[in-house]
Amino acid sequence: MATTPGVNYPGILQITAGTEIDDWAPEYNSTMVEIDAQIKARANEIAGKAATVHTHAGADITSGTLPGARMPALTGDVTSTVNTVATTIAAAAVTNAKLANMAANTIKGSVAGGVPADLTGAQVLTIAGAASAASVTSAITTEVEVPKTASFTLTAAEAGKMVTFNAASGVTCTVNSSVFAAGNRVDILQLGAGQVTFAGSATRRSSGGKTKLSGQYSGATIWFISATEYVLFGDIAL
Repeated sequence: MATTPGVNYPGILQITAGTEIDDWAPEYNSTMVEIDAQIKARANEIAGKAATVHTHAGADITSGTLPGARMPALTGDVTSTVNTVATTIAAAAVTNAKLANMAANTIKGSVAGGVPADLTGAQVLTIAGAASAASVTSAITTEVEVPKTASFTLTAAEAGKMVTFNAASGVTCTVNSSVFAAGNRVDILQLGAGQVTFAGSATRRSSGGKTKLSGQYSGATIWFISATEYVLFGDIAL
């Protein structure tokens, strides 16, 4: 006699020792038919299974090419971990064309820190320390006056300014060495009748060795060649 090892699926029947072949042949053949049917069913199931229905761990894929549809969508600067697909932006690889578009008349920067933003002209002026565009224009086109009514020794604060002398009698404008830097300039204007004479420890260069302004309403520029030497040019006299 044969015994049944399974319930839902009978499995392969075991033959009782000493039985006749005619006793167990039908049951054995029946089991073979069942096995064949189960194998065919599994084969058909596997053959018809869609590729997207099942999954595998990344470590199980050791060769072959993944289709584009299986690749994840990647955005931004993504770091990589084991068994994942990721990307990073290479240094110096982002061109101006790849940056976000900007509104006209804006500059990329940050007023308060954090994420960069498109700054307006007013915000740029704030960063530059200017109150307004008009103040910037004024600083370029307007020369600050330093009025004097007596002899005066120039300081570094007078660089880029107009020093005016309004005195009834002669006055001295003293220009000392190591006060100004190369490229600095100071303008001098004689408003009064008192003639302005230049003196001091800095080396003076001038046409014909002239040392004075020529008279009332005359002016000249002091331009520094170095911290210790300057050129005096303009309406000057001996």
